[in-house]
Amino acid sequence: MRRIGHHTILAAVFATLALSGCATAQEAPTAPPTAYEAVDPFIGTAGKGHTFPGAVAPFGMVQLSPDTDFRPFRQAYDWAAGYRYDDPTILGFSHTHFSGTGHSDLGDVLLTPISGEVRWDAGDPAQPGSGYRSRYNKASEVADPGYYAVSLTDSGVRAELTAGVRVGLHRYSFPRAQPARILLDFRPSIYDYPGKVLWSRIRVRPDGTVTGFRETRGWAPGRQLYFAMRFSRPMVGYQLQNREENIPYNGFRQPGRAMDDRAQVQGRALEAAFDFGSIAGPLLVKVAVSSVDEDGAIRNLDSEGGDFDFNGVRARTRTAWEEALGAVDIEAAPEMRAGLYTALYHSLIAPSVHGDADGRWRGPDNAVHQSDFTVHSTFSLWDTFRAQHPLLTLVQPDTRNAAMINSLIAAQKVSPYGILPVWSFAGQETWTMIGYHAVPVIADAYLKGVEDVDGEAALDAMVASASYRPYGGLGDYMDLGYVPIDREPEAASKTVEYAYDDWTIARMAERLDRTDVQRTFDRRAGFWRNTFDTETGFVRARLADGSFRTPFDPTAINYGSDYTEGNAWQYSWFVPQDMAGLVTALGGDQAAITRLDAMFDHDNTGLDYSHAEDIAGLIGQYIHGNEPSHHSAYAYVFAGAPWRTQARLKQIMDSQYHSRPDGLAGNDDVGQMSAWLMFTALGFYPVTPASGQYVIGRPFVSRAALNLPNGRRFVISTEGLSDENLYVQSVSLNGRPLDRTWIGHDEIQAGGELHFVMGTEPNLTWGTTEAERPYSMSAPGR
Repeated sequence: MRRIGHHTILAAVFATLALSGCATAQEAPTAPPTAYEAVDPFIGTAGKGHTFPGAVAPFGMVQLSPDTDFRPFRQAYDWAAGYRYDDPTILGFSHTHFSGTGHSDLGDVLLTPISGEVRWDAGDPAQPGSGYRSRYNKASEVADPGYYAVSLTDSGVRAELTAGVRVGLHRYSFPRAQPARILLDFRPSIYDYPGKVLWSRIRVRPDGTVTGFRETRGWAPGRQLYFAMRFSRPMVGYQLQNREENIPYNGFRQPGRAMDDRAQVQGRALEAAFDFGSIAGPLLVKVAVSSVDEDGAIRNLDSEGGDFDFNGVRARTRTAWEEALGAVDIEAAPEMRAGLYTALYHSLIAPSVHGDADGRWRGPDNAVHQSDFTVHSTFSLWDTFRAQHPLLTLVQPDTRNAAMINSLIAAQKVSPYGILPVWSFAGQETWTMIGYHAVPVIADAYLKGVEDVDGEAALDAMVASASYRPYGGLGDYMDLGYVPIDREPEAASKTVEYAYDDWTIARMAERLDRTDVQRTFDRRAGFWRNTFDTETGFVRARLADGSFRTPFDPTAINYGSDYTEGNAWQYSWFVPQDMAGLVTALGGDQAAITRLDAMFDHDNTGLDYSHAEDIAGLIGQYIHGNEPSHHSAYAYVFAGAPWRTQARLKQIMDSQYHSRPDGLAGNDDVGQMSAWLMFTALGFYPVTPASGQYVIGRPFVSRAALNLPNGRRFVISTEGLSDENLYVQSVSLNGRPLDRTWIGHDEIQAGGELHFVMGTEPNLTWGTTEAERPYSMSAPGR
């Protein structure tokens, strides 16, 4: 078990011993941590990473984690995951969390162990004993994939957490001769505000099972959450209360005159306290959630064993993580290896299981549906279409990828709007961000050969989403060839993102011999040109009359303006389907290289982006802490300068990723920041998902192997890799020279070895000719 940074320190010691020759013949060198042991869940829990350290299974429905504060939503950005590494107190442990988001919700079913008097309010963290929150011993905090533990100072309780796919399990060790109590505060949530809870219920059933429900108006309005909870010891008493004040009408009094003689309570400010008396040995609490109903939560509770086998659940989840992390074998410097395995871990938390054990799930129509596959949700598609979903096609089996794709299609079929999810969780749509980026996720997986997906149904869903005129200026986009800024905000970004999505539809239609659809969407894929201003060389927003909006400042970032969480410097590179066309539009290779250098080297003196909380990780006007820039360092390759990509990648890796709590420059965004790190360290990146190609950058690992789902093995090896040797001298694939700057997905799936020779000086001839560059619409023969 490790505390923050512990494994990194040990690995560094191992490396130092090996290099110094301190290991004697009698003392064999200690093996480096396994993949599981290398993961540090605390990475990203400070700063802007917004990750959580608690227990979760791969893609688990339950994310059981500590919450250090629930702030009002306008102050809650830093607590988007419920936990901040440097906070001095813990409120309790709730069962639902996002990993790395820039907006938030959840924090459902908050439980707090109490060893003395029950305090019904959280209290002030600056005033110990003022509420149920507790100080904790930082040195006692332990986090592994699927396990978390901490010692609560004020209550004297040792808290341990583990989780299965649909179940969370708590183990609390209370002080001797002290009463053991559990408080359930059903009022607060992450990104809280008065009135967020629309209705809720807590019920104690005759067998001691506690169930409940609440509906909230948060990020996903009208989200319904049901839970079921059992205890390993019988209750000696309980209290249920609704603390809502100033209720204008409350109907007639229900049975029971006190908090301890009612079987159920309902309202909008519910709490419950469960008393177990003085106990010898730990108290275990088992909790499951459901979006369907309380019976579904009970079935989920029973789906992974009806007992309280904490160690068994922990062991099974550890095995699941060992298998998932074992998809990649990594040999690298200790900090890099820890960062990479943690990145892989963060990439495998979502999309999370949404369907109940019996196959039922709640859809965007707020109705209950039945499926014969495991329905997933938490689709942060504007972020994850870029690298996280492409990574899953390499490290997860087809069954998982197909379940995710089929979940998107199933949601479209029951959507009141008839479109694919945009940014959904718990089956509900949030309408966050732009584009219809379920489309490239589906196309990329299908074109890579993911099985058990109905291609025709998928294409129909994609076309329906791209043709829904009321969505985000799509009607004008189809009529005018661009989204006009005087009718729709963020119009420049929407135009170029729609155009890329349309290109992926055309590729899907091409595969399915739907020539009419292909023709339509190939034409729309070129609409990016309608926003490109040849005079300034930037993508810009146009008015409905065809003129560009003025005044124009390429450095300006204002929410609701011409661009989405960015400006012209970042969005002018978003033409992943036609980077060759963009290079030509900029005036050719050298002009494009000069413009890229101007972006990375821009002097930001006098610019203030403090109002834009998602703008982080700046290198000039390259913004790694947010997604629009993520492919831009690879753009040099399309201009015949791969050595410039190699240098920029080193600059990004050195400044944006560190194996410590504040080690992520921006929100991890449900695994996208982590997936970028994973791909880039391996030496290639999916600039254009659905092209079947990965653009070669440079590796940051001595050696790695992808243990592919098809049973084959693809090795990345290096020669001469060091901090000084940052340039690629040559590349070979299966022993043969590889002069092109891309590798195909099919080549990786076939297994083999990609070998890099590194050096101190750039190779100015490798991969420079047009024939050696990756795919572009304007150069489809590459």
